[in-house]
Amino acid sequence: MKRIEKRKLIGFLTMVLIFAGTLSLWAQFAGGSGTEEDPWQIETAAHLDNVRNYLGAAPEISLSFFSGITISQHYGVDFGYEDYQIDKGLRTGLNTGLAITYPLNRNISLRTDAIYINKGSYQDISISGETISFRVTYNMDYIEVPTLLKLRIFANNKLSIYSLSGFSFAYMINSKYSIDGAVKSDNDSYPLTLNKTIDSIDRFDYCIIAGGGWETTKGNLKNFYIEYKVNFGIPFIGLPTTEDIVIEGNKLDDDPERVGLRNLSYSLSLGYKMF
Repeated sequence: MKRIEKRKLIGFLTMVLIFAGTLSLWAQFAGGSGTEEDPWQIETAAHLDNVRNYLGAAPEISLSFFSGITISQHYGVDFGYEDYQIDKGLRTGLNTGLAITYPLNRNISLRTDAIYINKGSYQDISISGETISFRVTYNMDYIEVPTLLKLRIFANNKLSIYSLSGFSFAYMINSKYSIDGAVKSDNDSYPLTLNKTIDSIDRFDYCIIAGGGWETTKGNLKNFYIEYKVNFGIPFIGLPTTEDIVIEGNKLDDDPERVGLRNLSYSLSLGYKMF
């Protein structure tokens, strides 16, 4: 329960930061969006001074490459598994992809990514009233296509800070799981070992994404950027636990049920704008 509350707090704080950053964008001027049809409205000397942050040609469509690390886990156990004691763990993996950015004005852009990303988790499981305990590890790889709104919340002649929010569709291209544990009795212990591709799994996922980034606009690091994103999966994915375990030729569970879990991942990436 404490871990679930901590994840909720992280998600809430992420959304608060994005909202506060968006407010700071509009605070640079009295109004307007910086276009010819809707120019900035200047009422104070500070507003006039902020104009220097937006001098130069209008931005153009850009293509960038990024890569980094992803820490993922599963959350939101569906109802009906009260007999299971579950301790969740993290999977560390990679994310890499391309991003196309379409500017709407100097501070607001739409972005489409194509990403290869590792997701998964491990679960330490025991069953009430049974002398069985094991660790099941899920390794799942996705091709993900997010559509994001990019809002610039601060800029000067050296750097730019922005928020990202949107949604994503994903397709699972690889799904494997392994089990390591034991069934104990008074006189013996039977090892549980398994490494198998997950059969009959829903390969489509869709997610909500929130995050932000920092990019350089001048100097030796021009066009490099760093981003942090949180990816909240929406649908439950049925994941196997005991359905493939066989002990001395007999299945451990004659009527196994899959556990419903959602994807959750945190990504930190380094990117470079190619043009």
